Amino acid sequence: MEGEYSVWVLHRRAWLVALSGCGLATAQSGLVYLRRSRLPEQYFFSGRIEDYCEDSITVSRTLASRDPEVRTFAINVETSVRGELRRGARASVNYVATGGAYVARRILVRG
Repeated sequence: MEGEYSVWVLHRRAWLVALSGCGLATAQSGLVYLRRSRLPEQYFFSGRIEDYCEDSITVSRTLASRDPEVRTFAINVETSVRGELRRGARASVNYVATGGAYVARRILVRG
């Protein structure tokens, strides 16, 4: 019986692997969704640097047919900064919203 059980398990796993490529194995994809939902949702904001200091950065952007938007992001020891922070430079901020505040995870400064 043990030999039959192990063959059945391997056969079932092979079908799940085959079906997951087609999007038909909903149980397996549901587990992946649950794992991803535990992570904090990350957002992006791009614009020009208006002001910065060692613990925050303020970025403004203007989109077509919308009012200008200004956001201030907190910078902590886990924040990764690529490029040199300077006023007027273009920047993209990857951030999370926690407790009504925006905390920068990554800042990419472009020319």
